[in-house]
Amino acid sequence: MIEQQLWNNEEFINSNVIPVTIYHLRKKIGKNQIKSFRGLGYKIEV
Repeated sequence: MIEQQLWNNEEFINSNVIPVTIYHLRKKIGKNQIKSFRGLGYKIEV
């Protein structure tokens, strides 16, 4: 949904921009801080 709002082009919808960004965030802030919800998205827990 985020990608669809940012880019209105199908070329980018199939990219891995969001998972790569989440991966780098997890490395910086700790992997237990960001939870994944299949089919829904991500949640940052403090």
